[in-house]
Amino acid sequence: MSTDEITAAGVGTADWSRPESAAEARDTVRRLLHGGSACGRPHEAPGAGGSDGGAGSSAESARSKEPAGAIEEARLADALLVTSELVTNAIRHGGGVASFAARVTREGLRLQVTDRSRVRPATVARADDTFGAHPGGHGWRLVQRLCRDITITPLAGGKTIQVLVGLI
Repeated sequence: MSTDEITAAGVGTADWSRPESAAEARDTVRRLLHGGSACGRPHEAPGAGGSDGGAGSSAESARSKEPAGAIEEARLADALLVTSELVTNAIRHGGGVASFAARVTREGLRLQVTDRSRVRPATVARADDTFGAHPGGHGWRLVQRLCRDITITPLAGGKTIQVLVGLI
């Protein structure tokens, strides 16, 4: 592993290749971002593990523990939201998470989620295009707005979605 990237499994002691919930995946990303700077050089963050699973608490935690020049609060919130959306969609619509990977590079946070469905994600078209008026169908739109790069790779038993979330 180079100093330019850190894998989520390399930060914690547990194997995070298959989170059972979006909260577990967010905690993995939170630990990854607390364990490495935006360019991937590791540093210790006291108390970086455990949380109540909310993005708000992670932003407060990040503010108090990140070194000067580290990931700003809004970028951390974006990274946690995208993580949550991808994993939740894999669980709800993709037959479950087959694998999950997160790594920090010079470009930002790269997330990779593989599920068991070949169906591509889609936004729900609304005649009135009011973003919050109807439940459902908005997560993929959020992912598209918050990510710089999105790749969907079909697999024999599902698909892999890889995204890049800018951290600076």
